Amino acid sequence: MSRNLLTAHRAFFQILCDVAKGLSIDQAAALCCEQISHQFALSCAFFMPSKTNDSKVLVAQSLLPDELVCKIHELSALELDPAPLLTPAPSSSQWQHCQLTANATSRYIHQQLQQHGFSESWQLTLNTGPATNTAVLLIAAFEPLAHASYIDEIFSLCQQVLNAALIANAERQRLQDAATLDFLTGIANRRALRTDLARMMAQSQRQKQPIALFFIDIDDFKQVNDHYGHDVGDQVLIQLARKLQSRCRAMDIVARYGGDEFVMACPIKHNEDAEVISTRLYLSLKEAILTQSIAIRASIGCVIWQPDKPQTIEELMALADQSMYQQKTEQKPNTQEPLTRFTLRNL
Repeated sequence: MSRNLLTAHRAFFQILCDVAKGLSIDQAAALCCEQISHQFALSCAFFMPSKTNDSKVLVAQSLLPDELVCKIHELSALELDPAPLLTPAPSSSQWQHCQLTANATSRYIHQQLQQHGFSESWQLTLNTGPATNTAVLLIAAFEPLAHASYIDEIFSLCQQVLNAALIANAERQRLQDAATLDFLTGIANRRALRTDLARMMAQSQRQKQPIALFFIDIDDFKQVNDHYGHDVGDQVLIQLARKLQSRCRAMDIVARYGGDEFVMACPIKHNEDAEVISTRLYLSLKEAILTQSIAIRASIGCVIWQPDKPQTIEELMALADQSMYQQKTEQKPNTQEPLTRFTLRNL
């Protein structure tokens, strides 16, 4: 590889860095694999951490024999040992350029490459955060490279592209979180609630299942702020949000509606399930919402969204809000109230 050709490759990969800013990590990896094969006539594969366990999954490959790809896919777990750092990544990046310590799985892959006619192969471990959250770029060549430094250059170029994608994705995630998460409690905000609730209502309508919507308001919260300060008030809100989250299933929604108001939406099979959830919330809040020996009371209103007589989100929220305020004016639960307007007082 001549110096002029190397300079051209660097310029081309710099363009790829700009392209990668609009791609996911998987897409950037596929782009790298494609260009490694096209620009350098090398075979490559890229592995990302599995979202369900500690294994690695093949997300992109180029110029690898189909038989070898099938064998790699058959591996139930691609266990990669932690690697010593060789070259520090740029300060703005979370990727790290590492030398992979050989283990049984990596040795097996390299042996398979040799059996398929590859004379040399290399691996680059890319640390995306925690020590176990590593991606792996595998490169193989049929003919020995003229200079060992070429592979370092190739890895460096790929690292720059993946860095660009990682940083851009992290920034997009930060902006998305800022737009959809409550800054104090970390749970969904009012904007995200509307989006998530609309999605839940559409799914529940297809499945013909009702939704229990709970509107939760801390009683006399202004007095907490006035007597104990806003820092204590903030801790009350944070504790309440955490407790609500702990009572949520994966399918449920919990959000801060505003101020000291929270909303919890739960798909249910039967209307009676709403009363069970309300009782569970009552017991949970009674035990948990304590800070600096301050006992906190909350009012809980509930309405049931029926898929055969669906209300709009605005109508549903208005009914839940009315149910909650009705509870605030009563000293005890009104057991005669229909279940679709179930209210519960947390004493």
